[in-house]
Amino acid sequence: MSDLPPGTTQAQAMIRRVSPEGRALAERERRRRRERANKMALRYAGVAVVIVAVLVLIGLAGIKLSPSALGLAGLIFVIACALIAYASRPRRVSAAILDATPVAALPGATAAWLDARRTVVPISATALLDGIDRRLEELAPQLAALDPREPAADAVRRLLAVELPRLIGRYEAVPATLRAAERDGRPSADAHLMNGLVVVDREIARLTDELARGDFDALATQDRFLALKYDADDMSAD
Repeated sequence: MSDLPPGTTQAQAMIRRVSPEGRALAERERRRRRERANKMALRYAGVAVVIVAVLVLIGLAGIKLSPSALGLAGLIFVIACALIAYASRPRRVSAAILDATPVAALPGATAAWLDARRTVVPISATALLDGIDRRLEELAPQLAALDPREPAADAVRRLLAVELPRLIGRYEAVPATLRAAERDGRPSADAHLMNGLVVVDREIARLTDELARGDFDALATQDRFLALKYDADDMSAD
């Protein structure tokens, strides 16, 4: 049995893989795998350092370690590494998980969720998904310092965790053989999806601009405050 998504032929799957968008997706996945491997290596090293430090302290205390104690330390290291590998395994991001994700982590979670949907959307939409992915990368640093109680945080959550998954979910609900067809003179499901993704891309850009403008205004206010404060101090000194 083929493991291709419904409505996707072998030729379409091959086009996706060799297209610029497909190669960019593969490169992003390789980068994520490298990042996961580096994080796991650091955690393994941390566990090893802790175990070695404990053994050294025991040795400095004059306690002689038996071979069985050293074997137990090795076993603890193996178990800890297995637990780290299990906790670090990639998980499939679902729309329900997006709704429960903290706002600061939403761009990364949404990008991972979108990557999993690329085999569902038409090939013509992959450039739009790439654009949204870049927008999410730009948005992520600004959300890191955003108070989740701010109205902007609610707007980001509604767009990324509710409206975008709902748009693609409704597209997926249309039978694959009917998505490209117009019905009763109305645009096709493919066209509706493309239009919706354009709106999402534009809205992410607007939110990013608003957050950046807020940071710029805060910086300008701080600059004016410092100028007034230190100019006043200089005048007093004179």
